[in-house]
Amino acid sequence: MFIRRTMIKSRKQGEPYTTYRLVESERVKGRMKQRILLNLGRHFEIPRQEWRCLASRIEQLLGGQAAFLWIELPSELEQLAQRYAARILTSRGEQATGTGAFQSLDSDTLELVRPRRVGIEQLALHAIEQLA
Repeated sequence: MFIRRTMIKSRKQGEPYTTYRLVESERVKGRMKQRILLNLGRHFEIPRQEWRCLASRIEQLLGGQAAFLWIELPSELEQLAQRYAARILTSRGEQATGTGAFQSLDSDTLELVRPRRVGIEQLALHAIEQLA
């Protein structure tokens, strides 16, 4: 997932202007296709060096699963990432959790009750409990 800057000509005056889009690449039948997830508009004023972090955070949020490495963003960028992820989920027909905002959980306070499969996380937790 990445942010693309695109030059477009106005239909009325024919004047070129810049617009920004959130784009996702996917492989279809052995070829790479790019799909526009969200039009970010003409007035996207995030500095270019922060585009990758913003796109990565949105991708994390859409994944619906905690990431191994958390991407730390300033609060305004985090809010923007949450808003964009919610808009993408809405356009896909999915609902965002809670009141439309994503929530963070403290994994130390969670308990597993009747887990359905054994993953590497459970094995690591069991090993840590054996050492304690």
